[in-house]
Amino acid sequence: MALRPSLQAAPTPEQGPLFPSRAAARQKALEHRCPRSVGGFLQDGDLPMSLMDYTGYAAAICTTSAYIPQVVRVWRTRSTKDISLKMFLVLVTGLALWLTYGFWKGEIPLVAANGVTLMLAGTILYFKLKHG
Repeated sequence: MALRPSLQAAPTPEQGPLFPSRAAARQKALEHRCPRSVGGFLQDGDLPMSLMDYTGYAAAICTTSAYIPQVVRVWRTRSTKDISLKMFLVLVTGLALWLTYGFWKGEIPLVAANGVTLMLAGTILYFKLKHG
């Protein structure tokens, strides 16, 4: 007959503490999800990317590539009169902050997507400042 959880014997040292610390529980969950991860990055031979990962990459590609037509148009025409300077100043600042955050977190997708987007938006901002 199984004992109720409150009446079960204390765990052995090999089983770990009865109430693990929050950090230990989080680490155990991470190891269960991705046993060979180092610093949050998957190593060779690890589990394939999930649908969530693919969705994130697709979103990064869409939002980053959305700036390409505008950069091409501004480059060719040298005209930025219909582009808001304030909006691009705030956007470039936000992208720089996202890039910094990505470096601090060690998240390569964040760094890559925001780095490319920052270059594209920065190009438009450069032409806006230079050509008004």
